[in-house]
Amino acid sequence: MNTAILSREGVQSIIKRIACEYAAHCGGDAAWNHGKTYISKKGNRMSIVIVGLGPGGWQQVTLEAKHILETASKVYLRTARHPTVSYLPKQLPIESFDDVYESSATFAEVYDIIAQQIVQHAHSEDPVVYAVPGNPLVGEATVARILALSRAESIPVRIVAGLSFVDSVLPLLGEDALSPGLQIVDAEQPVLDPGRPALICQIFDARIASELKLSLLEDYPPEHVVTLITAAGVEGVQKVVHLPLFRLDRGQEIDYLTCLYVPALPLEQNLRSFATLEEIVAKLRGPGGCPWDKEQTHATLKPHLIEESYEVLDALDSGDSDKLQEELGDLLMQVFLHAQIAAEADAFDIHDVVKGIAAKLIRRHPHVFGDVTVADAAEVLVNWEAIKKTEREEGQSMLAGVPKAMPALAYGQAILKRAARVGLNVKRKDTLAREIERDLHVLLGTKEKDKQERLLGKLLFDLGNLARALKVDPEESLRLANEQFRRQFASMERISQERGIELRVLSAAERAKLWQEAGACVAPLETGAGGQEVGDRRIEGDEGPS
Repeated sequence: MNTAILSREGVQSIIKRIACEYAAHCGGDAAWNHGKTYISKKGNRMSIVIVGLGPGGWQQVTLEAKHILETASKVYLRTARHPTVSYLPKQLPIESFDDVYESSATFAEVYDIIAQQIVQHAHSEDPVVYAVPGNPLVGEATVARILALSRAESIPVRIVAGLSFVDSVLPLLGEDALSPGLQIVDAEQPVLDPGRPALICQIFDARIASELKLSLLEDYPPEHVVTLITAAGVEGVQKVVHLPLFRLDRGQEIDYLTCLYVPALPLEQNLRSFATLEEIVAKLRGPGGCPWDKEQTHATLKPHLIEESYEVLDALDSGDSDKLQEELGDLLMQVFLHAQIAAEADAFDIHDVVKGIAAKLIRRHPHVFGDVTVADAAEVLVNWEAIKKTEREEGQSMLAGVPKAMPALAYGQAILKRAARVGLNVKRKDTLAREIERDLHVLLGTKEKDKQERLLGKLLFDLGNLARALKVDPEESLRLANEQFRRQFASMERISQERGIELRVLSAAERAKLWQEAGACVAPLETGAGGQEVGDRRIEGDEGPS
């Protein structure tokens, strides 16, 4: 085997040839410039080197990063407020962007300005060396912006990795970054799954710490013990404090090297998570679970689903937000139970349910998630029908998707709505009124039960049709009438009790008089839940995208 030792000049020659071939491959003539960058055929130098300074100590800076910093002609720093900066060569020209922080209103504005300036310098400098704390691709918003801008202008960018703050923090915590599902998030956007541990960075000052605390308290109890870490890995400065969450912004030393470790919440405390509810339902039906829940099937839960739905409607009518929250939770529990039963049968699970409705909403709203333009809600309904038509099986009726288990009055409204889409509109109000009057006269004159049943059904259907012509929700109207009767009857009972009167022994005339008196004591109900006008409800268009 023959070997040869290349001289320094020989290595330079090979590197030069490779560089020129690469530049030619990129579409332009190029020349080698001192082994550092490429010069385009127009003479414009263009290259950016982004260097990671590590978490704080010079011994934690990589050899590659040290070499670049020691040989660079100039270095731009996102911030000079970092321990590693004091170790940089004294003769090295340095320019930091700390003044941008002082003159800008938001961090987003700061990052945009820095990225734009770095890319602008790349058009004239040889090359631009930009140094950031830690690792350039861990929590460095300016780097992401520089990469995007450079890509748009075809400027090569080289990333020189460094140790991140995470590398110094994990040994202090004794945590593995992968096995517990550790989350790493920015303090300005702390979107977390409380069921998994979290490491929160970019806690620059007390204001951010205070806002972070308030955000975390929505999911975590005040006494939840967290770990505040400052200057991880910096000898003589590093500080680790364990404290309850509510004390996070009370007398703590917080600066640009501060991060926070938040342990996972146990199942019994992670109560705002859908994953927790899924796990609870699975446990109720699993080994050692609840005997009642384990016995349930899709069929046995049907009456409970109906009951919970009506209780939601009742809560809506009451205008009580706390009651509505509770009843929506009970209804959601029914959804999770059915999904769990299906999952046990390998049919589908709750994630498939969410996926299905999310896909449907996106598919049926191309005017929101696509490039379709609509003028108004009426045009949206036309689009919905066109989309649904493509989804229906060939030859399937438009009415096939209306659930037959719906209450008869609501079912009648639903099929009338769908028929109206193809031009079968409601009859004129005066025509309907005449038909109703005629059928009522016939009904009162017949003695045959089956004929009475058919005539009464037609009357009710036509009344529903009349409601559509009047743009009134018949289901809500009947609910209001029921509630008005209930209140008036309760008033009648109260009056009779106060007077020591037994209702069943009163004559018809006395009961009628008492009924009128009770009615005068009951205020008329509003025409919709929470004061909403019934006419404002969706009663003449589509039932929605579902």
